[in-house]
Amino acid sequence: MFKGYLERTVAACVRTFNPCEEVDEDKYAPIIGRESRYKDFDMLLSFINTQKVSATAAVGYMSKSSLLKFNKLARYDDICNCSTGDITDIRNAGDTIVSFGMTQLMRCAGVIDIVQNKFVLSSNANHYASLTMPEKAKFLFGEYMRHGNSIIDECARITAMKLRFSRSRYNLSGPRNEIVNCLKECPLNQWVDFRQLSKEQYKQNSSLFSVVGEALIRDDYYNKYYNHAGWNDFGHLAISIILS
Repeated sequence: MFKGYLERTVAACVRTFNPCEEVDEDKYAPIIGRESRYKDFDMLLSFINTQKVSATAAVGYMSKSSLLKFNKLARYDDICNCSTGDITDIRNAGDTIVSFGMTQLMRCAGVIDIVQNKFVLSSNANHYASLTMPEKAKFLFGEYMRHGNSIIDECARITAMKLRFSRSRYNLSGPRNEIVNCLKECPLNQWVDFRQLSKEQYKQNSSLFSVVGEALIRDDYYNKYYNHAGWNDFGHLAISIILS
């Protein structure tokens, strides 16, 4: 009864995301500036079908030599987590954003797989190849949103902090959906302040990533992990990786 009264008398809260005044678009050009990104996915599928593409035994990344060969063939820019920012200086494919993202998306969608340390076409390869460009994007997005964490685990890719989680198996589809719903409220064709988006997400659900259990942060002085990694040490960083 009281809830109904509040709904009638109090206006619904509407979040407003202000556009950024200054944005270095060149910094993000490797991610947003390629209109033909869908062709890179098609070339990756063809590359795996026609070449012997090795995968690392430990974590299932594309080998560095195969990745450099594909990058040279497809001719796309990447953002790399290395001192020079040059793809030739990465330690492994996990140090890239674009290349790693494409490969892992195709894996979690069942388009490609790893068999005996080699990338091969998988059960959904023919279905994917038959789709139109918008259908391919929708298909990969849907599979990613439903995926748990066995192939794509954004929380495990946090490198700014040394974190450990009390659960080894968890499903990140819930947090991903909440973040996407938040993005729907952002203005179209405009950059928004990520700090504001993260803050609004925290206010809406401060336990957004509770699916991982306890987030433990390492104390290098005492050489151990302790509980309660704060939002800036964990949730804020996890959202940034999901959006990338």
